[in-house]
Amino acid sequence: MCTNSVQGKTWCVAQSQATEPKLQQVLDYRCGQLDCKEIQPGGSCFNPNTVRNHASYAIDLNFQINGIF
Repeated sequence: MCTNSVQGKTWCVAQSQATEPKLQQVLDYRCGQLDCKEIQPGGSCFNPNTVRNHASYAIDLNFQINGIF
């Protein structure tokens, strides 16, 4: 799911109804293609340390780089 902010920027996040196993699949796939170091321990986006938040990071990173989600 993508949304617009008040500044006119767009970002993507995991759908609220997505299951944790599905989000883990997305996370593994996207981070196999992209540099997800920011959601690794010590990274600037590691916390909150949840599959949903990390998957949202990976989904948005893909959107920002490739323009697709």
